[in-house]
Amino acid sequence: MVSKPERKQVPQPLKSIPNDWDFEQLGKLIDFKNGYAFNSSNYTEEGKIILRMSNISKEGKLQFREDNIKYCSEEEYNHLESFHLKEGDLVICMTDVTPEKAIIGRTAVIDADNKYILNQRVGRIRITEGERILGSFLHYFTNFDLYLKFMRERCSGSAQFNLSTSEIKSVYVPLPPIAEQRKIAAILSSVDEAIEKTEAIIEQTEKVKKGLMQQLLTKGIGHTKFKKTEIGEIPEEWEVKTIGEIGSLKSGTTPSREKAELYYKSGEIPWVKTMDLNNSFIVDTHEKVTNLALEETSLSIIPKGSVLVAMYGGFNQIGRTGLLKIDATINQALTAILINTELIEPEFLLIWLNYKVNHWKKFAASSRKDPNITKNDVANFPVVIPSLEEQRKIYTTILNISKKIENEIIKKQQLQIIKKGLMQVLLTGKVRVKVDNEVMSQ
Repeated sequence: MVSKPERKQVPQPLKSIPNDWDFEQLGKLIDFKNGYAFNSSNYTEEGKIILRMSNISKEGKLQFREDNIKYCSEEEYNHLESFHLKEGDLVICMTDVTPEKAIIGRTAVIDADNKYILNQRVGRIRITEGERILGSFLHYFTNFDLYLKFMRERCSGSAQFNLSTSEIKSVYVPLPPIAEQRKIAAILSSVDEAIEKTEAIIEQTEKVKKGLMQQLLTKGIGHTKFKKTEIGEIPEEWEVKTIGEIGSLKSGTTPSREKAELYYKSGEIPWVKTMDLNNSFIVDTHEKVTNLALEETSLSIIPKGSVLVAMYGGFNQIGRTGLLKIDATINQALTAILINTELIEPEFLLIWLNYKVNHWKKFAASSRKDPNITKNDVANFPVVIPSLEEQRKIYTTILNISKKIENEIIKKQQLQIIKKGLMQVLLTGKVRVKVDNEVMSQ
């Protein structure tokens, strides 16, 4: 049996590491550079990418979307040579406006030369002591929970959180032998590759699903004759009705929180809020209410098979849906559609509402900050009505591909849990890796 090697005490964030590991302040291992304060009026349509804090994801990756990518001209880029980023550099987020401080202190790896330039409130980390620390190892350490918690506790500000250069450079990092660093980074990188492959499958399957919904919900199955309607061209055999014509609507309420002991504690009746809506099947709720709440308030039981729609909360919330697979109650932010199943299948209505979610924006209005929709808007929402048999074929096809996506999402989540567990034991030296046929164990 291998004896357990001793550990030595080190400054936070790790507190202790194996005896044969070293440790050092980050600033003594790197060259650190703060970003340049670009004038937004000088942004260009193309050129070099200005690396901003929004380009660092919560997973410690570079992320670029149409709404978060900005460019500077080649001319300006050439005048700011000291702010150029090189392949292998790390960029660190020094400012965060998210309440949970999700990206403060996180790093991402630059993937190419002559492509990016550093913006203010993003720091550049360039390894100078390559014989002591690898960039790949440092990247994983600077996306490790213990390190991130330590950095969150050291940032300043209230609505906007900031990390100073001195705080970043003063943090202590572990220094396993280089061969062990390389092995640790390789193990974690292999999990990252599996996650990225799964994400690619999810993205591609989502595209297939979107195209399939477009085809099935406008052209149907096997139709050759079409007609024009107020919602576009549809098969001749289909009808268009409003939600008010295919079912009745009910709303709910929130029992008084001042009577939590009576209305919520030990409750067994599901109570659906907007956060419970998942655009799919609802089988449970975050909160439950008591029978007394049902008796003393305007709550009523909404039968399973009803479709729920969110009415409040702005464009990110309105139109969210859920199909009850249980009897439940709802709060006042939702409308329940009790369906006439002689006209429409609940699953088909769910899919239709998800497909047409942007339609709600035409009706959303509010005197407050966030747009809302009304119960009357829900009642007047148009729905296509194929035959019940065709509805079943359509929703079965779409739900099958949705299930494939859900399975891949579960796989991704499992891989993320594995990665988190590996980081916990490998980056602290609690589990040692095999290097050059020698097993370092603890």
